Amino acid sequence: FNKEFEPIKKSNADAVFKNKNHADVNWFSVNYNIGTWIDFGKHFGVDNSIYFAQTFCNSTNDQEVILNIGTSGSIKIWINDKLIYSEEEERNNDMDTYKIPAKLYAGSNRILLQIGASDIARANFMLRKKKKKGNIIPGLTYERYKNDYNKKYDYKGELIPSKTEAELRKKIKENPKSLVYHILLSKKLLANDYSKEAREVIDDAIKIGPDCSYLLFQKMLVYIKDQNRTALSEALESMRKIDPTNVLSLNMDYDEAKNAENFTKCSEIISKLENKIGMTEDVYEKKISMAAIEKRIDDLLELNKAALKTYPDNYNFVELQFRLEKEYHKNPSGAIKVLQTFIKKNYHVTAMENLAQCYFESGSSGFSKGMDILNKLATDQPNRAPSYNTLAGVYFAIKNFDAAEKCYQKCLEVAPFISSYNADLGLCYEQMSGRTDDAKKYYRMAIMFNPNDYETRANLRKLDGEKDVWDIFEVPETYTLFDKEYKKSDYPEDNSV
Repeated sequence: FNKEFEPIKKSNADAVFKNKNHADVNWFSVNYNIGTWIDFGKHFGVDNSIYFAQTFCNSTNDQEVILNIGTSGSIKIWINDKLIYSEEEERNNDMDTYKIPAKLYAGSNRILLQIGASDIARANFMLRKKKKKGNIIPGLTYERYKNDYNKKYDYKGELIPSKTEAELRKKIKENPKSLVYHILLSKKLLANDYSKEAREVIDDAIKIGPDCSYLLFQKMLVYIKDQNRTALSEALESMRKIDPTNVLSLNMDYDEAKNAENFTKCSEIISKLENKIGMTEDVYEKKISMAAIEKRIDDLLELNKAALKTYPDNYNFVELQFRLEKEYHKNPSGAIKVLQTFIKKNYHVTAMENLAQCYFESGSSGFSKGMDILNKLATDQPNRAPSYNTLAGVYFAIKNFDAAEKCYQKCLEVAPFISSYNADLGLCYEQMSGRTDDAKKYYRMAIMFNPNDYETRANLRKLDGEKDVWDIFEVPETYTLFDKEYKKSDYPEDNSV
């Protein structure tokens, strides 16, 4: 977190850096819609890393602004090479969690962010610049690269505390016995991943209402956020004692009975849940699960049909119905209809990919329909490399290598340092006449980004006219060696050597 990495000092487009695997990496451009979180996970195939993002903001005059930032990860922010804010704690928080007074100078201003993720799985951010009163700043323009930006920054601003948090703390002070304000404050703190502070607020509330199961549930949310399984397990046991008919308690009883294969008890608990909360999605799923375990196929079919009618936007029920039509009823047209009905009202990547696969399986008549779906997914989500990769795989399979090449290049525009995309492009070039040198280039790139990609190493050695690495070693005749070294008569008392 505190290391001075090269991207902090070098903003130019042709700058080359070494990543954690000592591979060459560089700045590259991505396109996002306004108001979208910038997700590093879409562009890098690594975790436990430090990521950088920069832009150059052109201002018509010197002006004070507020930087509103939300992140997953630790964060550092520079303006014109001056560090203006730093937070080492890695948090999964909401938009505008950090409000930082800053200054833009007339001309070009370099804004650089460092996001770090080691303890958490995600790394992303959203940065919005506003005036002090929250108004949009007119006249700002942006460039991806600029060498002659302002090098001065002499403004100092302190992090603006949350007004909502301050108001709720004030209310708690005025109404110390009110659980409502404690709960609201803990929710606010937890939303921004201040789990320690949220836990302290809930602990104070539990002193007021020690037998309140809802407060205990709020504390469980803190433990889930902290990934504290031991404390969560203890809290769940406390919940069962305090409120044995609580939905959480009943769900725990259900899980225990299911693990013990006591399916009679499972059914009894499901009935209790149904009486308490009705036929929710979870109750349907439990009933369907029991029907599957007990091989009550007719009941399963009827339950999922009813579940899908009640909850048509739940993809779990949609996918089960799709599988039943396709694999149980052997009705591919029915399976297609299930997905078509769902997709009319829901944008769902997995459903669309499954529908495309169904069209491909239906023969040449469905091929264009399948390709239309995959092309739509790629067009709709230009920063999602797997959509282009799926398209490329289809083109590769039908030996349309020119189209496959374009799709693999799209993958590399979004995620240039992911080894598998470079390897796939190399394999594509290997199939194309006169592109052997290009194949070698991308195979080497793939190996640079992932030195453990032995399949690509083998492909490269083959193109270079070298033996497979395992062919270099002599393969011994094990039994011949054994017969030369050992004789049964030498070990008359032993069963084996």
